Amino acid sequence: MQASASDFYLLVWKIIQTLEIFGFNVQYINTDGAATNRDLEKILLGDFSSISLGMKIQNVFSSSPKSLFFITDYSHLT
Repeated sequence: MQASASDFYLLVWKIIQTLEIFGFNVQYINTDGAATNRDLEKILLGDFSSISLGMKIQNVFSSSPKSLFFITDYSHLT
């Protein structure tokens, strides 16, 4: 059974929140190029045409304003 991108979105934010509570500083999300991960990228980052080299969002669970970068590794899928 494969999780949907919206399920994955909720899970990712829950994990980030939990890590921040325990004092970890989450700086990036790293995924492969699977379809669900690409859909998650669309949910988090919006329209791809407006994305520059800085694929980042605000980490809403950080105690101070910090960016959360989204890194996708497509290379092993080709």
